[in-house]
Amino acid sequence: MTRHARLVAVWVAFLLAHAASITLGWLWPNQPMGDTYLVYEPWSELALSGQAIMGVTDPWVYPPLALAPMVLAQTLVWLPTYPLAWAVLVAIVDAVAFGVLVGRGSSRARLAAGAYWAAFTAVLGPIALFRLDAITVPLAILGLLVAIATVLFVTRNRDESSVGVEREPFAWKPFLMGYASALKARNYRWLWISRALFFFGYSTSTVLNLYMLQSYVRPALSAAEASAMVPILGLAGIPFTLIAVAISGRLSDRVGRRKPFIVVASLLMTVSMAIPLISPTLPALFAQVIITGLAFGIYLPVDNAMFIDVLPNPARAGRDLGLAIVAMNLGQALAPALAALVVSLM
Repeated sequence: MTRHARLVAVWVAFLLAHAASITLGWLWPNQPMGDTYLVYEPWSELALSGQAIMGVTDPWVYPPLALAPMVLAQTLVWLPTYPLAWAVLVAIVDAVAFGVLVGRGSSRARLAAGAYWAAFTAVLGPIALFRLDAITVPLAILGLLVAIATVLFVTRNRDESSVGVEREPFAWKPFLMGYASALKARNYRWLWISRALFFFGYSTSTVLNLYMLQSYVRPALSAAEASAMVPILGLAGIPFTLIAVAISGRLSDRVGRRKPFIVVASLLMTVSMAIPLISPTLPALFAQVIITGLAFGIYLPVDNAMFIDVLPNPARAGRDLGLAIVAMNLGQALAPALAALVVSLM
């Protein structure tokens, strides 16, 4: 069996195991998906309506951030029932972690781990999907994979000694004069400005969430409820950002285009800003966060690749890419200051 065939086989097993487990959740007795509509759905509805936030205004058994996936499932409004929305959310998070685990199918060990995951999902059935643990397991797998990859990268790719490397004499004047010299290049300059503006918009969309929850959305939340809801809002967009990052960069390389992805991300960011204006509610704020996260995920890898494409001097790539980071930091730094000024003038 070829590498491609093995990769397809484990993905088919993964999808079939999830489809069968979701279906059996509706067919089997004893409420295998009972937690979703008896517990998660009412808890998330209470939080979204501003009546109560479990773990903040009312005691409960889970840490407060456990409310994040419960609320996030409520945003899948195009699905007919909450249990199905929960199952789809779990399947998406599982698919992201599974894709990172098996990769391109070049490692038999990673494919075996993927087959093991699919097999145990099938054996456990609905209990593998319709519980809060179904969210924490793929997140834990992603964390372990990142930790293992980091250790392997650091231990196997050691830096070469720079003792014998010839270096130009350092002088402050040419260093300071040349630091921003890349901005003289037209393409680099416009991309630098667009990055500063994009990060300004992204940061503006999140920096005032605490105050929007207390004074803008209806019904308004108390200070304690808003403080607990802010990190949940922050987490809501992360899965969509991760999915977009995984797809957009690779797709951009495949089609050989950068600008269309930047335009789409910018348009999505614009649309997200309009959502709270149209509907000043907590669910609308979650929708904004999700679309903003999607836009950010599309933008980030393509924008980084585009900066590499337009570097005016490859010999000074480190300096000029560092200047690109300044654009990001500038946008993030200006957002809270200007947003607060605008709010104070309203």
